[in-house]
Amino acid sequence: MQIQCTRLGLRSVTACVAILLAGFLATNNAIARGMIVHGTGRFVGIVHVAPLRGNGTWVIGDRTIKSSQFTVFEWYESPLAVGSCVRVEMWNEDAIKIESLKPELCFKSGH
Repeated sequence: MQIQCTRLGLRSVTACVAILLAGFLATNNAIARGMIVHGTGRFVGIVHVAPLRGNGTWVIGDRTIKSSQFTVFEWYESPLAVGSCVRVEMWNEDAIKIESLKPELCFKSGH
């Protein structure tokens, strides 16, 4: 969390947590009310195209997404590479987190 806060230019952990929590709650409230929040939420898919250095354009499942210096990458289950199964968390049009999953999770869910 501290690394992400520093990337956002926030030195106060309390301010960072408040901003991240507000965004999370706003997204969940909109989804709970049945509102369509374009591009916001989570999805699982197989990586078809990945940028060389992490930041840039990805094709995951049937979606094209953009990652930036603010995107968090986690690769505990497998490398983040073409053919990997991943879960993506989105905010508007931006990927805020891309994490590897066990391959069977993509094949089990048909992604």
